[in-house]
Amino acid sequence: MTLVPRSIVSPPIQANYSRGRLHGDNACLPRNEVGQTPLHLSDAEKVGAKSLQQSLLDCDRRDGALAALRLEDGDVRGSAFCMAAWIGVAILYSARGNNAVSSGATTPAMSLRESGSCFLAGTLWGSFNAGLVIFYSFTPQLLSELGWQAVEAASVTSLGLWVTIASLPLGGWILDASRRPDTGIVVSCFAASAVMIALSEAPTSMLSVALGLAIGFGGAIMGLPSRLVAPKYRVPGYALFYTAYYGVMAVGPGLAGEAQQIWGTATASILVGSAFFLIGAPLLAMAKATSSRF
Repeated sequence: MTLVPRSIVSPPIQANYSRGRLHGDNACLPRNEVGQTPLHLSDAEKVGAKSLQQSLLDCDRRDGALAALRLEDGDVRGSAFCMAAWIGVAILYSARGNNAVSSGATTPAMSLRESGSCFLAGTLWGSFNAGLVIFYSFTPQLLSELGWQAVEAASVTSLGLWVTIASLPLGGWILDASRRPDTGIVVSCFAASAVMIALSEAPTSMLSVALGLAIGFGGAIMGLPSRLVAPKYRVPGYALFYTAYYGVMAVGPGLAGEAQQIWGTATASILVGSAFFLIGAPLLAMAKATSSRF
C-alpha cells in the first residue's frame, strides 16, 4: 500500500475525500460541500489525493478477490460433500424384501386421504422443529432482557442442545422397546410446551436442560409416514411430509419474530414457540384419523 505523507494532503482536504463521486480527470479529487465542483488544489495535493484514492481502490479489489475466493472454496467443499454422499448412497443402498419395487412396475397414485395424513405428519414435524428453533433463537434475548450477560445467556441456552445429543437416541431406543411411539410423541409435545411456558415466566438453566430432555421422544415423528401409508407409497408420502415440514419451518420462526416486534419482548416469541409444541398432539390425532392403516 502507498502511504501519502501528511505534508502533501492537508487534514481539511482528507476529511472531504468521501464526499460525492467524481468523473473524468478529476475522479480522484474530492468535491466541495455542494458536491459540484472540485476544490482548488495545488499540484502536490492533486498527486497526493490521486495516490491515496488509488491505494484505496487497490485495497478494495484485493479484499473483493479474497472474499470471492473464500466463497468459491466454500462452494467447492459443499459440492464435494454432496457428491460424496450421492456416491455413498449409490454404492451402499439396495432395495430389499417386499418393499422393493421393480423398475417396470407402476405404483398407483396415493389417495387424497393418504396424502393428507402424510401432509399432517409433516406439519407436525415442522411445528415441533419450529418450536425448537424459536427456543434457541429467542431464549438468549429473553435472558438478556432480564439482565443476563450475553455469554451467560448463550451458555444456558446451549445446555438444551447438548442434552439432546443424548436424549434423542435414548428416547428412540425407549420408544422402540416399548412399541408406543405415539405416546412418546404426545408426551414430548406437551412437556416441551410446558417448559416453554415456564421459561417465559422464570427462566433458569434447569429449564433449558428440561427442554433438552422433553424433546427426546420427538424423533419418532420422522417415522410417521412409514406407519401411515403402505410401503409402496412411502416415497411420495415422505415427499409430502417434507414439503409440509419446510413450509412450516419457513413461516414459524418469522411468526415468533413478528410477535416480538408487536409486543416488544422476547417473551411473546417464547410463547409462540410453546404454541407450536402444543399443536403437536392434535396434528398427530388428525394424521392417524386420516390414515387408512389406523
